[in-house]
Amino acid sequence: MVIGATGVFGERLARRLARWPDVVLIIAARRRVVLEQLRADIESVGAANPIEIALFDREAPTGLADLRPWAVIDCAGPFQRPDYRLAETVLRCGAHYLDLADGRAFVAGFAPALDGLARAGSCRASRRPVPRPPSAIPCSTR
Repeated sequence: MVIGATGVFGERLARRLARWPDVVLIIAARRRVVLEQLRADIESVGAANPIEIALFDREAPTGLADLRPWAVIDCAGPFQRPDYRLAETVLRCGAHYLDLADGRAFVAGFAPALDGLARAGSCRASRRPVPRPPSAIPCSTR
C-alpha cells in the first residue's frame, strides 16, 4: 500500500511497484478522482496486476486493518512529522512500515517510539536511518 500515491514520490513509487508480478498494489490518498485517474494511467501502460484504490488520510488512519496490507509505504507529506500514529496503526495491523520522512527528530525517535510495538508484532524497527534525505528511511519489517 502506498499512502500519498498521488504525490510526487508516491506516484513514482506506485508506477514502479505496479510492474512487479508479486505485488498487489493498493494506492491510497484523500481524493478518489485523482486515484482513479492514476490507476487508469498505470494500468494502461502495463501493471502486472489490477490496482486497488483506497481513500485514506494518514492523519486519521482508520480502516487500515480492513485493507489487510502486507506493507505500507508512507509517501504523504509533510515529511517532518510530529508523531508516530500512522506507524503505530500499521504495526498493530501486523504490516511492514516504511516512511520517507527526513525530519531529524522524527527519524531519531523512530526506533525508541516503535521498537516495543514492532517486536510485539514480530516486527523489527530499524535503528539506523540513512544520513541524507530523501533517503532517510526508517523502516520496520517482520
